[in-house]
Amino acid sequence: MDPYPVRKQLRHVPPVPVPDAFYFVTICAAVRGGSELTDHAAQILEAARHRQARGTWFLALFLVMPDHLHMIVHVPPRDMAGMGPLTAVVADFKRYLSTFCGISFQTGYFDTRIRDAAHYAEKWDYIVRNPVRKGLVATPREWPHVIAFDRETGAERPHR
Repeated sequence: MDPYPVRKQLRHVPPVPVPDAFYFVTICAAVRGGSELTDHAAQILEAARHRQARGTWFLALFLVMPDHLHMIVHVPPRDMAGMGPLTAVVADFKRYLSTFCGISFQTGYFDTRIRDAAHYAEKWDYIVRNPVRKGLVATPREWPHVIAFDRETGAERPHR
């Protein structure tokens, strides 16, 4: 008898595209509590930078934790054969990391549309403080597995 309750699988409905919207996205490794993602952090960050340079997405912030990753991202609208652009881009990113890094991910992902500047700042702060809350570093500046891009110039910049 399993002492833990079984978590229900919630169907993820692709978000309705909103022009110029940013999303807070969390993607989890299949095995929680491990270090699979930080073990491959350099490859993950390079793949994120490559998609940024290619125009697949615009990352404002991207942070790799040991068993999940967070991002604040904008995805340009496209016709993706019935899939929402965000859903298609996340699926492609996970597929790439699974194929070339051997990373296993949970099905789906979590996203929420950023409503305004205050919500944006709240999510940014949540992301950069995540390694501190988990006891991995003392300050956000110490976490090495993070990239940020300037919204005006698109240039990579410090996250704090």
